[in-house]
Amino acid sequence: MVKYLTSKGLSLGNKVCLQVGVPNWILSKEDYIKACIRGLIDTDGSFVLHRYTIKGKIYTYPKISFSNRSEPLLEFVYQGLRSI
Repeated sequence: MVKYLTSKGLSLGNKVCLQVGVPNWILSKEDYIKACIRGLIDTDGSFVLHRYTIKGKIYTYPKISFSNRSEPLLEFVYQGLRSI
């Protein structure tokens, strides 16, 4: 499994110290980018519908949060969400 994953561009070692990003092949197709972002949010993020009421009117908006210590991954998620 390790050989297979490294052949696909994943790095060995501490992901925080290495400041890993996503493999280049993921950037080649929008469907891959979407799937990768979904996986990252599933593991290190959350999605909620925030609801609040002001003067009897209910407001709802989506709220996405993502927490990670890898700057390249944070940038990937930010740019990916902006582009889709």
